[in-house]
Amino acid sequence: MELLIKLLTVLVLGAVELWVAIPAGLALELSPSVTAITAASGGVLGLLVILTLGERIRNKLLKRVNREDKRNKYIDRLFFWMSLGIIICAIGLTIVVEFGLMGIESVMRS
Repeated sequence: MELLIKLLTVLVLGAVELWVAIPAGLALELSPSVTAITAASGGVLGLLVILTLGERIRNKLLKRVNREDKRNKYIDRLFFWMSLGIIICAIGLTIVVEFGLMGIESVMRS
């Protein structure tokens, strides 16, 4: 039962973030080969989930807009806002990590 929980943990982490799943699997004392296979399987599982849900969401969005012009305009606007959100999140995470590391360094020095 304990091994199953460890494998499921690595599988789910692999679906979310592969670079987190491998160290977690090693920290859970799984063998490197089992960790790699389980994390890779989780990554493929995550990919399949995203592809399936993404296709359904795309189809719903395309059905929502009737005319070709509106459809292209809507999808372009959606793509713009998604790209802008990704950029803002990346900048925000960079700032948080930098200030977080600076805070840790100042605590360590004192």
